[in-house]
Amino acid sequence: MDIKVDHDGPQWPVDPRFAPVAAFGPDGLPAALSLDGDGKLLVAGNGGGGGGGGGAVTIADGADLALGAKADTAASDDTGAFSLIALQKRGLTHLAALLERSFGMAGGVYLADTAPATGAFGAVSALEDLVVASMDAPDLGGTLTNVPVPAGATIYGAINAITLASGKAIAYHR
Repeated sequence: MDIKVDHDGPQWPVDPRFAPVAAFGPDGLPAALSLDGDGKLLVAGNGGGGGGGGGAVTIADGADLALGAKADTAASDDTGAFSLIALQKRGLTHLAALLERSFGMAGGVYLADTAPATGAFGAVSALEDLVVASMDAPDLGGTLTNVPVPAGATIYGAINAITLASGKAIAYHR
């Protein structure tokens, strides 16, 4: 069900297939919500409020104080007090880079011999059964040695160097 809130107030479609329950009022809104005579959304409470800080929830021009407004700028860092919209905008600024790394779009190194490969790798995918002679991976416990890896398996983590004893793989940059 889509809910549209604009300057004319919310437009909440009520599906006649669903019978009202005690938690919903006759207008189809949850019991804590109602519409005033002008069609504006009202939030009812019993002293505790709903804004997360114990105060009243205020919705003005389609913006909730905790949710934020369309005009909010992206959060400047990952800590601090920001609206949800500001945090979402910050996340979206990093989405392209995250997707690029997640799908190997940052490139990689084809490993087909016993020569060591160094770099900032985020994953190693076995193209055939292989044995990792050594791998420097601090997030995985440090240096790993003589690790058998079946074809099709992928090892994820912060990998700084890898040397194969046998097999073929692709080490993806992070």
